[in-house]
Amino acid sequence: MAESIQQKMQELSANESEYRALFEQAAIGIGHVRLTDYGWSRVNSRLAHILGCDEPHLLGQPFMRLFQPEDLPVVERARIQLDDGTLDMFEKDMQLQCPDGATIWVRVTASLHRNPRGVPQYYIVLIQDETDRKEAEAALAHYQGHLEELVANRTNALAAANRELESFSYSVSHDLKAPLRSIDGFSQILAEDYADRLD
Repeated sequence: MAESIQQKMQELSANESEYRALFEQAAIGIGHVRLTDYGWSRVNSRLAHILGCDEPHLLGQPFMRLFQPEDLPVVERARIQLDDGTLDMFEKDMQLQCPDGATIWVRVTASLHRNPRGVPQYYIVLIQDETDRKEAEAALAHYQGHLEELVANRTNALAAANRELESFSYSVSHDLKAPLRSIDGFSQILAEDYADRLD
């Protein structure tokens, strides 16, 4: 019996050690948010790095303080839905206001952790830095707009060149009508008067 308890304790300790390593070494920011005051109760170093501060500074700070004012209604609605069980997970690209004042793009994923009896314990929040991707998307949109502008300019230039060519063709055609009529008339006279002498 004592060996069984000791074995279970060792397994539990190993599991806790694995969980702690996973939490701390994850490539994305992970944090736990209290249900009472929505303050951070636990954060990993990656989350602190993304938000540009150290872990002790982040602990206890209100989670909602990170969001832009226009995003707060969306976040509050998601929190209510997580609490009442109508939403399993909230996920959205958003801009966050870091404690140092910087604004960054992130992917926020949040869920509500419940104990085995279903009682809510804390929110699990994952934050992935999306700043580079958003900047690349903005640059791509800029270049796409520039390319569309170049294509429109080239199309307009081509249309203008075609109009000039049509005008030139019409002018040449109009200017050559009189001389060609004269040549045609003289050719008919020659054919009528000298047909028997021309080979």
